[in-house]
Amino acid sequence: MQIMVEGANAQLVLQHMILEKLNELLQLKENRKKNNCSTLFNGKGIVLTDEFETEIKQQKEHREQQQVQKERNHQLQALKKNVKAVIEAQWEEVKRDHKEAVKR
Repeated sequence: MQIMVEGANAQLVLQHMILEKLNELLQLKENRKKNNCSTLFNGKGIVLTDEFETEIKQQKEHREQQQVQKERNHQLQALKKNVKAVIEAQWEEVKRDHKEAVKR
């Protein structure tokens, strides 16, 4: 009887893990970013007008701004990493000095 209960519990755990993974995949699929090209036309034909050209220019500028922001973020992350490394080195030095002072 105990073995059957343990087997059922194990099966429930596996089912729960699979269900969580499927829910995560479904959520990713539903929340996927739309491509700017598909939102530009709204599924309809379009006449090439000045309004259309301005819309394309705005999207291009937006993409460029996003790229600049990404580069800034990478630089900021690298700077934070360097600062953290310096702080860690200082902390290790303080710990070492303290350890030596305690030994004396």
